Amino acid sequence: MVAALLSAAAMPFLTRLYRPEEFGLLAVFVALVTTLGSMATGRYELAIPRHRRHDQAFGILLLATLCAAAGSLVFFIVLAAFRRPIMEVLSIRELGNWILLAPLALFCLSVVSSANFWFTRSTQFRVQAITQIVQSASRVAGQAVCGLAGMNAGGLVLGHVVSMMVGAGLIWRYVRRGASAPVGAPIGLRRMLALARLHRRLPQHGLSTSFINSVAFNLLPLVVVAAYGPGPAGLLLICQQIIAQPAGMLGQAIWRVTHGRLTPARLQRQDAPLLFRQLQMGVALLLGVPFAVLAAFSDFSGLVLGSGWSGVAALLPAFSLMVLVNTMSNCTSYFVAFGMYKAESVWNVVVLAGRVLAILTGPALGLGAMESILLYCYLSTAIYVALNLFWGLRLGNAPWFLAGLALVAFPLVLGGAWIGHGGSDAESRILNLLLLIGGIGTISVALLSLAARFERNVAVDVRTVSSHADSPR
Repeated sequence: MVAALLSAAAMPFLTRLYRPEEFGLLAVFVALVTTLGSMATGRYELAIPRHRRHDQAFGILLLATLCAAAGSLVFFIVLAAFRRPIMEVLSIRELGNWILLAPLALFCLSVVSSANFWFTRSTQFRVQAITQIVQSASRVAGQAVCGLAGMNAGGLVLGHVVSMMVGAGLIWRYVRRGASAPVGAPIGLRRMLALARLHRRLPQHGLSTSFINSVAFNLLPLVVVAAYGPGPAGLLLICQQIIAQPAGMLGQAIWRVTHGRLTPARLQRQDAPLLFRQLQMGVALLLGVPFAVLAAFSDFSGLVLGSGWSGVAALLPAFSLMVLVNTMSNCTSYFVAFGMYKAESVWNVVVLAGRVLAILTGPALGLGAMESILLYCYLSTAIYVALNLFWGLRLGNAPWFLAGLALVAFPLVLGGAWIGHGGSDAESRILNLLLLIGGIGTISVALLSLAARFERNVAVDVRTVSSHADSPR
């Protein structure tokens, strides 16, 4: 979370060194690397936490790293042979030879991702946090130095790749020298092949899901650049760094903590639905308040980011609403906890199809760049509302899930946007915003209190009925 906030705080400085078009080229570079990164390791790193023995877990880590090295080498060969056609298709001719750094970035991304599972296994979350902070700081510093040197889009790419190299080197050093260093017999190629056969289902089933999710997340900047040029994609990347990255990291942290609390026994008890609803309402208020502030003061984005970035103001309200509902959906989507693997696959396909349709609808209708991005945001919001409704139906109380959206998420962000465009001055905007947040917060807390009291009464009644049924007549 600190790393994401550090990156967001540096944006007003970096946006004065680089133009939106240059950030748009970086967006395509990052999207390409991230999409391939979802497959480079063969998803073997998912097996690392399953092994109790350090040597076996370390063997899986080496196997994932070896797969990443092989995949990065193949990517480099393909890129070197077909660099110009690939750049023509992606509309990133201005990047030039900087595109050749993509395989190195892919390998570093895979190393960091795999090592994170190693430290998750040993619950050394501090190492992951330190790596993220150092990586974010080195990226900001590198891009700032390159920008001051006048390196244009190449400076953004170089600073990004250098930070990934720093992160990969640092986290691998922790792997080799950490307290949970591997013990046992040396890991050879034959042993890694045996581990690969043991976990052969991971690449068979995990690659498709990871690729679908990655394409759904990274397709938008590719289409925007191809249809409208890199400028609008640069505005979109800034919104992602300011809003989506901090929200995504917070959502992942909340998911990890609550996933550990959702034991199979608890999922069968009365308090599991209440836990889900409290989680949804809490995330809505926690993220809705800062997002409402961003929406209310979005037209000051040109002043904060620089004169060339005033277009961000048009995207912030809709993008904030999409990220808020997306985060709420991710925090309350526990397919693994419920063992609903088939349902997870179905929803992955639904989300991918819906987001691809949302991405392509704007250019197909001949809309402008901003209108197409806004349409994508609203259609994606509808998709995640449907996912929230699914979990409400799954838990037998859909109205409460819709209430979290209707009473908290939508009024906060849309109300903030209305204040931003309707307020006469800064003081009236702040006053109206505080009234909006206070009113919605009071309603939400009251509803949660009533829900908790109602479910406690139901639980008491159930225990009373059960005791009477079990007593001798």
